[in-house]
Amino acid sequence: MYLRMNNALLILILTLSMGMFSNVSATTISQCEQPDGTIEFSNQGCSKSNSLNSKRTFRRNFTQSYVTNLRKNSRKSAPFRQADFVALQNKMLAAQNLQEMQKHAQTIIAKVRTSAQKGKLNAAFNMVAATYAKVSKEMKKKQWEGQSVNRHKFKVRALFEDILITQSTTSTASELNQTIQSAWENYQAST
Repeated sequence: MYLRMNNALLILILTLSMGMFSNVSATTISQCEQPDGTIEFSNQGCSKSNSLNSKRTFRRNFTQSYVTNLRKNSRKSAPFRQADFVALQNKMLAAQNLQEMQKHAQTIIAKVRTSAQKGKLNAAFNMVAATYAKVSKEMKKKQWEGQSVNRHKFKVRALFEDILITQSTTSTASELNQTIQSAWENYQAST
């Protein structure tokens, strides 16, 4: 009798555990966004270059499923870290003459003005600060290596420094435009 009860209890436990584990996830389909913006569905998950938008998990019997929506990270990188802005800074630093360097500096300042006009004053000042820092770092590196630094790099650095100094006293896009205009006038007077 005792043996029968143990066998019955064992059968009951096995039956219940099989019933419980039969609802374990069997298949997961992931919706992945590729770098070019297209959507791909995969049962292997998303690769590192693709972002996961959502995934649907099906139960073993395929009668039930649930969807997990993942919040898409829509934060863009800061304007001064974006590839086109960094490339523009690099072109400015690689310029061989004053006119070429001025052209790139004007393009950078146009981006700064655009950012300020969109109401992103902090981003505009970050772009100025990043450019000033990049020019200073390049100059310091050349000096440490014993190379001569072109005179126009000092002037361009002074231009961005003039704009950067006014950060604490500038609170609107029009004030920033006035500061930029004044810095350009100082820059042109020194050339």
